[in-house]
Amino acid sequence: EMRARVKAATNGLSCSAGIAPCFRIAKIASDENKPDGQYVVPATRRGCIDFLHRQPCRKVGGVGKVTEKVLREVLGVNTVAELYAKRAEAYHVFGGKSADWLVRVAMAIGEDDEYAASVKWVQKGPVKDALSGE
Repeated sequence: EMRARVKAATNGLSCSAGIAPCFRIAKIASDENKPDGQYVVPATRRGCIDFLHRQPCRKVGGVGKVTEKVLREVLGVNTVAELYAKRAEAYHVFGGKSADWLVRVAMAIGEDDEYAASVKWVQKGPVKDALSGE
């Protein structure tokens, strides 16, 4: 329904949607069935972990080029599953808060409010209007 409202409000603009129990996973899921599709991640802990573990680490919001390079070149980690398997080593490489955050991601433990507050984008125009029902 949301995708149809966006298409109608924008004279045919398509959008993809990710449906998941938390923002971080929904954002990643929105890339699964592009263009103009949607992907539903099961609303169970196992469903979220299974979905996340097959993703490249770079797909996770907050994992940038530098972190990706360290994960790959120092730890030999490319996917979230590999990160989970090497979580102890991640603490030695990243230490403290960064390692805590990476391990929480690998375990599908959400921090939606903190993460959402750190996102620096704002939707404007017809897409925002369509989503808000205006």
